[in-house]
Amino acid sequence: MDKINGSLFVDFKQAFDTIDHDILIKKLSCYGLSCSTLHLLQSFLSHRVQSVSFNNNISKAKLIRRGVPQGSILGPLLFSIYINDLPDYVSFGNCEIFADDRSIHVSDSKLANVINKLELSGKQLFSWAHINKMVVHPDKTKFTILTTRQKHQRLPPLQNSILINGQSIKRVSSIRFLVHLLQSFLSDRVQSVSFNNNISKATLIRRGVPQGSILGPLLFSIYINDLPDYVSFGNCEIFADDRSIHVSDSKLANVIHKLELSGKQLFSWAHINKMVVHPDKTKFTILTTRQRLPPL
Repeated sequence: MDKINGSLFVDFKQAFDTIDHDILIKKLSCYGLSCSTLHLLQSFLSHRVQSVSFNNNISKAKLIRRGVPQGSILGPLLFSIYINDLPDYVSFGNCEIFADDRSIHVSDSKLANVINKLELSGKQLFSWAHINKMVVHPDKTKFTILTTRQKHQRLPPLQNSILINGQSIKRVSSIRFLVHLLQSFLSDRVQSVSFNNNISKATLIRRGVPQGSILGPLLFSIYINDLPDYVSFGNCEIFADDRSIHVSDSKLANVIHKLELSGKQLFSWAHINKMVVHPDKTKFTILTTRQRLPPL
């Protein structure tokens, strides 16, 4: 019998900024870090200050007593260590952690059991958050129900929310579930450069798709998939990272004119989609029989 799957997507309020330093150090100690390493990390975390700049005015520096530095190499690692024991607290479902994304997945042959498991898993999650001095964001924590289309048609009407610790958790569609996963895959990526054994400061990546990943080329193909719809004066072909526009006519002047018009449409699409055409690497050619080719 087909299983009914339920997923709970968890969002913590200001996750990186609410990490308790004492709890973090205790967890690091449990993982066997030496006293000198723990002392170094305590020094890294403590006595940090923060100020705000607005209209060339800088606020008074404020001591930061909690959290890990975002944008640093160590920050995401320390956060991952901090929440690494979360799955041990969730016994009614499979808890998955990927970077800043946390989700709990349950399954059963009956919808009522799936809902019950989600609620019980949610209570365990809230309990872990309380112990670790973190706060679950109920408005951004969502759940979804996934099953086959045939099974879905036989299900009773799906409830729009579940109740966890007195908090109403809203249901989202399976389409939004996919969007949520893709947003998690693309966001909060950092990049650093290594040169002569020196590593640059990590920089947050705000654009692009990860090269070398399976999803990267697929997402790029989806991004440029509507390009042919913008080119009305020629036949636009897309193959992986290669894009070409083909036109034909009985007169050379018309071919050149169509290429120019198609190029303008291409540049217009690129501008709308915040991409830049490289003019030095964009080329054109004329193909015909040797007898018909006039001087170019």
